[in-house]
Amino acid sequence: MEAVAELPAGSAPWLRAHGQAVIAAAKRGDLDRVEAQVQQVTCTLPEFGARNAEIVCLSWAANYLIFGGRLRAADDLILMIGDLAGDLSDVDAQAVALIRQVQAIRASARGDLGTCLDCFQAALAAFDQAGDLRNACAIRSNMAYVYAELGDFQRAESALRSALAAAERMGLHDVTAQVQHNLGRVLSLLGQLGEARILEQKAVESFGRQGDPRLEGVAHTYLAEIELAAGQPAQAEQEARTAVALLKVAPSLRVAATAVLARALLASGQAGKALDSAQDAFRDLATLGEIEEGEAMVRLVYAECLAEAGALPEARAVIVAARERLMTRATCIAEETWRLRFLRDVPSNARTLALAVQWSGAASAA
Repeated sequence: MEAVAELPAGSAPWLRAHGQAVIAAAKRGDLDRVEAQVQQVTCTLPEFGARNAEIVCLSWAANYLIFGGRLRAADDLILMIGDLAGDLSDVDAQAVALIRQVQAIRASARGDLGTCLDCFQAALAAFDQAGDLRNACAIRSNMAYVYAELGDFQRAESALRSALAAAERMGLHDVTAQVQHNLGRVLSLLGQLGEARILEQKAVESFGRQGDPRLEGVAHTYLAEIELAAGQPAQAEQEARTAVALLKVAPSLRVAATAVLARALLASGQAGKALDSAQDAFRDLATLGEIEEGEAMVRLVYAECLAEAGALPEARAVIVAARERLMTRATCIAEETWRLRFLRDVPSNARTLALAVQWSGAASAA
């Protein structure tokens, strides 16, 4: 930060330097430092012509605050960014792209996949217009993640393989790791467990070298799911425990890791410990209100652990509420084909609907 101190406060270079400091602090999991950077930026009058740099800086901060589960602070920033940007007519393409990106990530945290995908598509168009090949490639990976969340695994795989080839061709090592990470998960959902495991392990190693505990933790969560799919609950438990430890820096992602740990414990016959972990995940979901990923799985695993413990009325109540939440999320998906895939083809969603019918007679979404 010594270099920042030498720059004129409020200038575009000063704001760009603060943006880089935000990214560096966020990757270390230091969200207090991110908020301190935001406070310094928002309390400094920007120079004439520095508005785009201010929008870019605050957009990165909002992204990482969402990732860290600090949604109120992120929402306050998003409102501020909206005031700065107006109708976007005189905002440069790079700033527009980052505004659309943060809108997509916020929509994802709300469970609104339709809006999320629309905003990612707008972000991609703006990054392309700005000539930002690196972030355009990263957005394509994020869009593929949304395709998978919508149940379109083949489209997700195709998009990720294209993004991986592009990232490798351009020598974008950090983006390559992110694409490998998402592709590993998608391949596991397609049953291609061998390649999925290899890619996810590569991603773990890359994120570790990059000093990014957030993404390293999520990669361990995905490895745990791969091991569960392979019928290896002991290895899954080990991966999930590693994920939970790493994701202390990202509470909204730690919820899903804790639920995957519950799944691993349940699969290995440790029903009591599984229920404890499932309760922890469900409680943390209720506390946070919204999480970055895995909401349906958290609710489902808690219901299954309750049922295994013989608490059938409680399990029934949880699964019915989970079904209602799924149906609410489905209404945000405008395209009928994707809405059907979301309910039918995403494993956690399909099992939630099936158990709701089995345990309570709730009407099937199909």
